[in-house]
Amino acid sequence: GKSIIGYSVARWCQDNLLPTANEFNGKYSTFLLTSKNLLLDQYDKDFHKHLAVVKGRVNYQCLLNKGPSSEGLCTSRRDGSEMSCKATCPYYVALRKAQESPIMSTNLHLLLVDNDVAHRFRKRSLLSIDECHDVEAVLMDYRSITFTEESVKDINDVKNQLMKRTTAKHRNRVFYKASDSYSKSPSSKPNLIYNVSSLDLSDKVAVDKFLETLRKDISAMKSAIQGQISAITDGEYCGNMTEAARDEDIKEASKFYKRISDLCCKITNYNKDKKDTEWVVEEHKTNKNKQVTGFELKPLHVRTLAKNIFTQFGNKIIMMSATVGGIDMFCENLGISKDDVEYIEVPST
Repeated sequence: GKSIIGYSVARWCQDNLLPTANEFNGKYSTFLLTSKNLLLDQYDKDFHKHLAVVKGRVNYQCLLNKGPSSEGLCTSRRDGSEMSCKATCPYYVALRKAQESPIMSTNLHLLLVDNDVAHRFRKRSLLSIDECHDVEAVLMDYRSITFTEESVKDINDVKNQLMKRTTAKHRNRVFYKASDSYSKSPSSKPNLIYNVSSLDLSDKVAVDKFLETLRKDISAMKSAIQGQISAITDGEYCGNMTEAARDEDIKEASKFYKRISDLCCKITNYNKDKKDTEWVVEEHKTNKNKQVTGFELKPLHVRTLAKNIFTQFGNKIIMMSATVGGIDMFCENLGISKDDVEYIEVPST
């Protein structure tokens, strides 16, 4: 029922109201937003003639490496924005269609990524959010940082795998550019060294210093992986690599690049948000011996982020849910002034 209401309001506004900005050839435009891809599938199935749906890149296949588009070469090569395959890429085809449609349906996570990184979506006249009771949890999860010693091991394992077929000259030039957290041994497998268990999680200054060191290392690794991918795809440093081996290395490198890019983005957002938002640090322990092997950093609230998203993407906002608790608590948690809210409660039928 709510989905039909959200769609019907968007269509009525498009047909009867003038936009608040010069957009979409003078048509009133709407974001239909949800936290669940299943609802996006429902919108696409029921209303595809009058709206366009786009999901996150992971839901589309890359035409080159046959993996998810989120790990495609265009995300990790230095010249990725110029790749000709974007003309037929399933993700970019859906993205362009959604950008041009007066009614665009997508998920909240994609808007969050766009707000932080891509900046591809213009503000629309109406932002309609279905299942709005999920908004706070989605924003909280998006901003939280989880870091474990196991994740360091995974990063090192993947990086070492990628280095196997490069020359020693290339390894030294590309992989020894980061901070002292890198091993300086002459080995062909320099590793990141982080001892999370010795970190005093009650010392905010120490945690911030740890994260900043990590961010610098990861930023250097991002540049290194971009060089690695360009070298492999251009045939440089490949030696006698078979085409299958080359494609596998490219696929692994692209996957690795996405992982460290996501973590780097989270740390960058933390550095921006920590001035206005209080954060808490929780220990991450093993299931067996309860040893501390990492930590999770969470904001106490997401009011600033929620306000930013609301004002960035919609002039007017409709939020719908069958399970919102008290309206007072809902508004407080998202930083919404009740003076700006018209609350409508309809009994179930």
